[in-house]
Amino acid sequence: MFDNVAYAPLLQRRPDPEVRGVVAQLADLLSLGPLLDRDADELSGGEQQRVALARTLAARPKLVLLDEPFASVDVEVRAGLLAEFRRALRAFGASAIHVTHDREEALFLGDRLALIFDGELGSVGPPTEVYERPGTVRAARFLGYNVVDGPAGPVGVLPQELRAAPADGPGGCEVRACGPVGREYLSVLAGPRGERFEVRSGVPLAVGASVRLSWDRSVPLAA
Repeated sequence: MFDNVAYAPLLQRRPDPEVRGVVAQLADLLSLGPLLDRDADELSGGEQQRVALARTLAARPKLVLLDEPFASVDVEVRAGLLAEFRRALRAFGASAIHVTHDREEALFLGDRLALIFDGELGSVGPPTEVYERPGTVRAARFLGYNVVDGPAGPVGVLPQELRAAPADGPGGCEVRACGPVGREYLSVLAGPRGERFEVRSGVPLAVGASVRLSWDRSVPLAA
């Protein structure tokens, strides 16, 4: 793997001490030290991704395109890879366009976030700003919000901020499924017009029960 990472600086005819220095720096940033003597077929998916990023950064590019780089990486190693990628990109001063369908990955890695639907650019801005103010129904749903009817139009409500209480008449939502997700319970509800809602709470909801929804915090949305 040493020659793999060193390919670009060797091609650029950099001095040997500089090549070794760049490889050593990247090996330290991306925890590649034990891998430099291995062949590609001896590496796991996560290790191959780290080597690929190191090989790219060794060329000292100004801009890197990352297209779903963690799609085939096991969940248990993904968090560490995300941190290493972010640290390495910053250390080498490289900007990156990171394409992903994973919203948590995008929110964690991005300095600026852009949502694209059907080839058109939607919400753009710092991750926290886009998450707190998704703007449109489609953006809100992608970011994990429930879309419910408010007094002045549709609003977005996060699953953990949506409350469900027993319905005392017709027009409630039906609990279709409920199960634990860590220390919380995720309940999937069907509205009277077939809408789908998700509720995260500390207690399970009875499957088949009829409930009414309420919330204290919401964000306005455009259709």
